[in-house]
Amino acid sequence: MATFRVKPSQHFRLPDWQTNSYLLSTNAERQRDASHQIRQEARILRNETNNQTIWDEHDNRTRLAERIDTVNRWKEMLDKCLTDLDAEIDTLTQAGDQGWISGHSAAKISPPSHFWVWKPLMGAWMAWSSESLRVLC
Repeated sequence: MATFRVKPSQHFRLPDWQTNSYLLSTNAERQRDASHQIRQEARILRNETNNQTIWDEHDNRTRLAERIDTVNRWKEMLDKCLTDLDAEIDTLTQAGDQGWISGHSAAKISPPSHFWVWKPLMGAWMAWSSESLRVLC
C-alpha cells in the first residue's frame, strides 16, 4: 500500500509575515490611488469634451442662422429687383403702346435676357436671367 507524504506547511516568522502584509497593503494603496487618478482624469476629460461640444454646437447654430439671414436678404433683394424689372418692362411696354416711342423702337422693347448681380460672398459679378429669378421666387 502506498503512503502519502504530506508536505509540511510553510511557517512564516513574524517579521516575514509583517513584511508580506506591508507589501500587500502598500500595493493595494498604490492601485487605489492609480484608480482614483484615472477616474478623476476621465471625469475632467468628459467635462472638457462636453463643454467643447456645447460651444461647437452654439457656434455652428450661430453661423447657420447668420447664413440663413444672408440668404433671406439676398432673396428679398432679388425679389425687389425682379419686381422693379417687371414694373420697368410694363412701363416701357405701355409707353410703346401709347405711342410715346416710335413704332420701330417699340418693337424692340423686350425684357432683358439677363443682368449682372454682385455676389459679395463669392466676390464676383454673376449673370442672372429673368427666368432664373422667376424660378427663385
